[in-house]
Amino acid sequence: MTTENKPQKFSFDNIEDFASHINSSIPTYHILNNLILSISEYFIREGKNIYDIGCSDGRLLSMIKHPAGYKIGMDNSNLLPENDAAAWRRHDISQGMGIANACLVFSIFTMQFLSISVRRRALLEIYDGLTEGGAFIWCEKVYAASSFMQEVFTFTHYDSKRRHFKLEEIYEKEFDLRRMMRPMTDADNCAMLREAGFNQPCHFWRYLNFVGYIAIKDKAA
Repeated sequence: MTTENKPQKFSFDNIEDFASHINSSIPTYHILNNLILSISEYFIREGKNIYDIGCSDGRLLSMIKHPAGYKIGMDNSNLLPENDAAAWRRHDISQGMGIANACLVFSIFTMQFLSISVRRRALLEIYDGLTEGGAFIWCEKVYAASSFMQEVFTFTHYDSKRRHFKLEEIYEKEFDLRRMMRPMTDADNCAMLREAGFNQPCHFWRYLNFVGYIAIKDKAA
């Protein structure tokens, strides 16, 4: 492969159409997005805040029906929108997030890029910042419990991605992401949620190695 034809080093800042890219990368992402919007309606409360941690282009938060002053989107990439649908914060979430008075918090495929220790602190901060009965919707890429199923899921996913990307693009993205992404197993993620204070985290969506959780801050007895 010549230098001219070599795929560009992967970076979220280089993605021109983030919505198209993630829908091609995770074929059922549109279903996940619609599920999040539907589930959110059960937890939105007047006068309470909604946070999207790692909001990318802000599309999800913009679709949530809630006053703009109570929607906060955080990301440290160049994907942040310039509209006034929410309060957009260019921020490194590993330095803390300032979550408070929240009825709902999202983290959609973001924490897998943080170190385990930072992830634990972030989950604690999210739990503390939620009001009683508030929900945390968390989506992550995970490792399968067995090496065989990990291989099955990985190459089934590649087969799907080949409909949208060249083989070189798939390889280069995986090569770059392996130095950035730190997935855990599903069991490890559930354990971290419980350590943060969430008693009964539930799965609401799954596609191969991609999992969606919902965890609710229990009301005080």
